[in-house]
Amino acid sequence: MILTDDLGWNFPGYQNGEGVVKTPALDKLATTDGVRLQSSYMYKFCSPSRGAFMTGRYPWKMASTRCNFIPSSIPEGIDLDYTFLPKHLAKAGYFSAHIGKWHLGFHEPSYTPVARGFNTSYGFLEGGEDHWTHRCGAGLAQCDVPGTPKQSTQYWDLWSQSTTDFPGSPVYGMNGTKGDESTYSGFIFTDQAVKTIRSHQTDRGASTPLFMYLSLHNTHAPVEAPDRFVSMYNTGDTFKDTFYAMVSAVDETVHNVTSALKEAGMWDNSVVVWATDNGSPVQVAGSNHPLKGGKATNWEGGVRVPTFVTGGRVPSAMRGKELDGLVSVADWIATFSELAGLGPNAPPEGPAVSDSISMVDYLMGRRQDSPRTVLIHDHRMFTNASRNHDGDLCNGQHIFEKAGYDSLGAIRVDNFKLIIGDEIGASWYGEFSPNSTVPKPDMSPVDCVDAPCLYDLSQDPAEHVNIASTNPEVVARLW
Repeated sequence: MILTDDLGWNFPGYQNGEGVVKTPALDKLATTDGVRLQSSYMYKFCSPSRGAFMTGRYPWKMASTRCNFIPSSIPEGIDLDYTFLPKHLAKAGYFSAHIGKWHLGFHEPSYTPVARGFNTSYGFLEGGEDHWTHRCGAGLAQCDVPGTPKQSTQYWDLWSQSTTDFPGSPVYGMNGTKGDESTYSGFIFTDQAVKTIRSHQTDRGASTPLFMYLSLHNTHAPVEAPDRFVSMYNTGDTFKDTFYAMVSAVDETVHNVTSALKEAGMWDNSVVVWATDNGSPVQVAGSNHPLKGGKATNWEGGVRVPTFVTGGRVPSAMRGKELDGLVSVADWIATFSELAGLGPNAPPEGPAVSDSISMVDYLMGRRQDSPRTVLIHDHRMFTNASRNHDGDLCNGQHIFEKAGYDSLGAIRVDNFKLIIGDEIGASWYGEFSPNSTVPKPDMSPVDCVDAPCLYDLSQDPAEHVNIASTNPEVVARLW
C-alpha cells in the first residue's frame, strides 16, 4: 500500500483533464497497467482513515475521530484489542515494513508500529512535520488536552524500530535545512522502501512474502518541495508550483518503488494499491474539483479519493478499466487477507465488529458489481478530546449532538447519499486553492442545518442539488 497524504480528487494528472500536473508514472499505472476505483472512500481526515485501513472497521469507530490525535501529546491511540493488518498477515508468514507517517498513537510503546505487528518501522509517529527538518507540528497546533499545560515546544520526529530493536530510537543526522535533498521526507522514505525491496529476498528468502505500508508525507503541509521539481512548473504562482512539485515528487516515489519491484523479480506476484487518506484541505493547498468541500468535511471532496490497484496479479483483462462500485478504506484488510490465503475477513478481535468486505472478486473481474452497497461515512458519537487555546472545539467533530436528532453523520446507500446535521465547507473551491482571487478560502459555509441533505451521486456527484424534500421516503430509509 502506497498512501499519499492530503492529495485531493483533482490530482494526480490522470484525474485532471487539463494535465497541469506532471505524473507520468501514476498516469500509466492507473490508466494502462491498473484498475481505477472511482468510488473509493476514506474518512474526512487523517488518523481515522489509517485506523480503518489497519483494523477493517469504519473510520468513525476510531478514537481518533475525537481530535485526529491533535495535539500529539494526547494520551490516546487505536484500541489495543484490535489486531492490525501486519499482525494478521504474519499468520501467512509475511514480513511487514512500515515506512513514513504513523499517526495511530505513540504515547506508550505498545501503540507504535512494531508493537502492532510490523517487523520494521522507519518514519515519524505523529501527524505532521517539516519535510526538510522533521520538526513536528505538535508545538504549533493550537490545541490543548483539558487539564494539561499548553504545548508550545517543538520536537523532531523521525524514529526507527524493529523486532530486534524495540522500542527503537531516533534517527540522527537527518534534521536538515531547506533544500537539503538528503533529508527531504519524500526522498528518505522512498530510499528506505527501495532498500527494503532490494534486500528482501536476500535477507529473508524468496519464499517470504512482503507487506509494505509506505505512508508518504507528501502532499501534507507545509508546502515544500525540492527545486528540481518546482522548476518543472511555471504557473506564475510560486506556491502553486511548489504544491504541484510535491505531487510530482509522489510520482517519482511510485516510479522508483514499482521499478524496484520489477528489478527484484517481485512485480509479477505483487498487488500494489495507491490512494490518498482524505481530500485536499483547500484552505491550505490543493483541489478536489469538481467535487464539493474538502478535508474535514463529509462532502465528496473530503472523502472520495483517487485510488488504483496495479501489479502483476491484476489480470490483463482488468488493466486500464475504471470501476465505479463502492469501496471503503475498511475493505482493504479483508481484501489483503484473502489475497494472502487467510480468508476474506478482517480479524474479529476488538470492541467493534468488522465492517471489511473483500474486494478480490471485484478487482479481479470475477464479478461485475461491488459487493458493497452501503457505506457509513460518519456517525458522530464522540465528543472532542481537545480544545484550542480559546476553549473552542479543536479538530475532531465540529458538531456531535443536535436537539431533535437521534443521529448525526453521513451515509451512502447505492447511489444516494444522506447527510444529517450541520456540514461545513459547503462550497466548491476550484482548480486550485488558495489562489490570487481567493487567498483565504472560506470553510464556514454550512448546509443541512435545518433538515437532512440528500443527493443522487449517479446524477450529481458534485452535490449541487439537494433532493431531500422531493424524496422523503429515501431520507427515511437511509436515516
